[in-house]
Amino acid sequence: MTELKPCPFCGSEAYLDYTSDNAHRPYVVCKQGCMLTPPCPMSHPYLWNYKTTEDAIEAWNKRYKED
Repeated sequence: MTELKPCPFCGSEAYLDYTSDNAHRPYVVCKQGCMLTPPCPMSHPYLWNYKTTEDAIEAWNKRYKED
């Protein structure tokens, strides 16, 4: 598995999770997302879910912006 880059908005760690519906699709979650006000835009599972784990990780890592 490819390493997940930190959240491009807040810099916190990220982890892979799966939607709780029947599709059980992978998405990446910002660990601090639920603690930010307003919530981190990267932490919503139904906006950022994919068919494969690899697709979810690749999409997440492409959002990352180097300083």
